[in-house]
Formats: sequence, structure tokens, C-alpha cells
Amino acid sequence: MDTVSKTYVQRLRAKGISTIAFDMDNTAVCQHSWGRLKRGKELEEFLGNISADFKTVLPLLLLEFGFNIAICTRSDEKSLDVKPHLNRNTHIVGTELVNKVLQESFKNEVIEKIFIVAYNNKCHGTEGLKDENLYKRHHIREVCRHYNVKPNQILLFDDEQANVDDCRKLGVVMSKVDPAVGFRISDFPQL
Repeated sequence: MDTVSKTYVQRLRAKGISTIAFDMDNTAVCQHSWGRLKRGKELEEFLGNISADFKTVLPLLLLEFGFNIAICTRSDEKSLDVKPHLNRNTHIVGTELVNKVLQESFKNEVIEKIFIVAYNNKCHGTEGLKDENLYKRHHIREVCRHYNVKPNQILLFDDEQANVDDCRKLGVVMSKVDPAVGFRISDFPQL
């Protein structure tokens, strides 16, 4: 599929999809941040690898077709508290990092309508190790709460097979992204 056509959007709607979510690393951005980046050159390189198709399709999905949009990343501000080698002055993580990606890609009218879930269960002690917080379960729960949707109304693009498999069990419609190239319009699943 070269573009997101109205026919395809009608198929998404017929399937009940109202919310489209993207992982950040190796999906929206064709590079892995490992949950944190050094400010300066490392951040600039990361921002230079934002998927062109992500930049093209997200505003269409949001503004033209009216889908809810979410970014679901395992980059988490809490890592600054639990990893002593990281600090706010030298590293960028979580919501701040996602916002840099969005500011590099979109106008404010788009950015202000995107819901961000920045959560890494490994940074949240015993709470993070609970079954309901593994993989992208916390992210999906937060997206459902925020947009008042059910998991089967979400289409999530993610590069990690474990996340894809686990979220499918929750009822989420999943699309596996090739981490070597990041999100492409051709990643929209056949319905």
C-alpha cells in the first residue's frame, strides 16, 4: 500500500479500529535509543532517523481521518531515578524524548493531540514486575483508559516480536515493523 487510502480507512473502521499507536524505537524512529540518549550529538543523530513514512502518515491519520494517536515507548523518566549513571542534564528520556521526536516531525496542532505512554516496567520495582505491566500491557491499559477504548480497537505498530505476540493475546491488532528500516506505510496490516 503506497498511501493510506479512504478504502483502507473504511476497513479499519469496519474492524472497529479507532486508535493507532506506534512504538518509538525502531518504529517511529529507525534507530534504538535504549531508553535514553545523551543530549547533543546522540540526540541529533536519533532525530535524523525519524521514519519519513511516520512523518507523512501520522498527521493524515489524526487530522484527516480522525483516529486517536498514541506513542507507546519503554523509554521512561523513572530511569533517571534508578540508573545512577543517567541524569537530566546529560540525558534525555521518556516523554521529553518522545516530545523531541514529535517537535522535529509535526506542527503543534498535531503534537497536542497525541497521547504518550513512556513506561519501562524494569524501572518500577516490584510493581513493574507484576504480570499486568509486562511487555506493552501497561501502555495498552493506559491508551484504553485515555481514549476510552478496548484493546481490540487499537492498531499498534511495534518492532519487537514479543510485544507483538503478547498484545495480540490482549486483542490488540498488531503490525510487526522491520527494526532495520522502521515504520513504513506498507506495514499497515492486510484486513
